[in-house]
Amino acid sequence: MPIKSMSRRRLLQSVVAVGCTGAFYRYSKSSNADAPAFDEEIVLKAKKLLTNTVSVDLHSHPGVFFLDAEFPSALEKTMGRTAFPYKTIEDMRVGKLSAFHMASVADRALLGVDFSKGKVYATRVFEEGEAWASFKRQDAQMMKVIDQAELAVGLSASNLANNKKTGKITAIKSVEGASFIEQDLGRLQTAYDMGYRSLQIVHYHVNQIGDIQTEEPVYNGLSDFGKELVVEMDRLGLLIDLAHASEAVVEDCLSRVSSPVIVSHTSICSPDRCHPRYQTPSQAKMVSAAGGVIGISPAGFISKTFDEFIGEIDAAVSLIGIDHVSALGTDMDANYKPVFTSYRDLHRIPAALLQKGYSETEVAKVIGENYVRVWGNNDI
Repeated sequence: MPIKSMSRRRLLQSVVAVGCTGAFYRYSKSSNADAPAFDEEIVLKAKKLLTNTVSVDLHSHPGVFFLDAEFPSALEKTMGRTAFPYKTIEDMRVGKLSAFHMASVADRALLGVDFSKGKVYATRVFEEGEAWASFKRQDAQMMKVIDQAELAVGLSASNLANNKKTGKITAIKSVEGASFIEQDLGRLQTAYDMGYRSLQIVHYHVNQIGDIQTEEPVYNGLSDFGKELVVEMDRLGLLIDLAHASEAVVEDCLSRVSSPVIVSHTSICSPDRCHPRYQTPSQAKMVSAAGGVIGISPAGFISKTFDEFIGEIDAAVSLIGIDHVSALGTDMDANYKPVFTSYRDLHRIPAALLQKGYSETEVAKVIGENYVRVWGNNDI
C-alpha cells in the first residue's frame, strides 16, 4: 500500500521496527495460525529434541521488559504499551526453551519514527551521561525480572546444560547497541562484572563505535574507538554481536578479533529476497569463515508465512553450512510482523526442519548447539 494512502495508525504499524528490534513491540498477537500441520511422529521428535537439547534464542526482549515509564521514548509514547515479561517467560517454560539472550536496548530513549521515510531512527543524540544512566535503569529492570521469574543468569556456556537439568531457564544478559560505553572502555569490564556476556555493538543510533545497515556510513566501518572496543571485548570474553552492523563493520571487526562472533537476528539476501536489515552473502560468509553463527529472524520484512521463514533458515544452511546457522533469532516481542510469535509453539521450528529432511543431529545444531560452541569459544 503506498504510504500516502495509509492512515497514520496503519503506517505506524507498518513501519514500527523497520529493523528487527527497533520498535520494541510485537506487531501481532497471532498464534502462528499460518504454520503447517505436522505428523504426530514429527511433533513428538521435535518436542523430544527440545527436552533433551539445549536450545538458545540469540535475541529476545521478553515482554518488552525494558519499557521505562519514567523516561519513555518518543516511540514508546506513540505506542502506549506496557511491559509483560512474565507472560513471555511462562511461554518459554511451556515451549521448553533452555536459554535466551535477554537484551536491553541502549538507544531506546532516542528512537522515533520518520513517517516520510517509513523507518525507525534516532531522533537526537544522547546528553552527557544519559546513555549510562539508561543502561543502569534497564539493568535494574532486567534483574528484577530475572529474580522474580527465578531465571538463572548465564555466565558461561558450561552453565547452560546444568541449568537445563535443574529446570532453570538461563537468561544471558546482553545489550542491543553499546552506546552506554560512551568513551570509556573500562565500562566493558564493569558490564562483564555485572553479568553481561554479549554486546550488540550498534543499533539504530549511529554511535561512537561504527556504522549501521540502515543509515549512511559515518566511519566507513568501525571508528578508531570501535576498533579498540572489539579488541577489548575479545580479550574479556564478551561475545560480539554484529546485528545491525554494516558490512564494513563486520569486515573491520573480524580482522581484529580471534574469537567467533554472532549476528543474532537477521536473514541473508538472495537475488530475489533482500532487505536493508539482511546480511549480504559476503557478510554471512565472512562470519561463517571465522567460525561464527547467524541467527535467522522470523521478521515479516519479506517472509509472510512461517513456511517462508523456514525457507530462509534452509537457504542460510545451503549458503554457509549447518554449523553456522541458528534457527532461533526470534527478537521476541519486538519484531516487525513476525511469522513466529510465541514460545509456546517452539516445537514447530524443529518440526518443520525435520519435515524438510533435516536429521535430528542437524536440528540440534541449529536450535542451540552451534551457539553453545561459539559462546564456549569466547569463554575466558
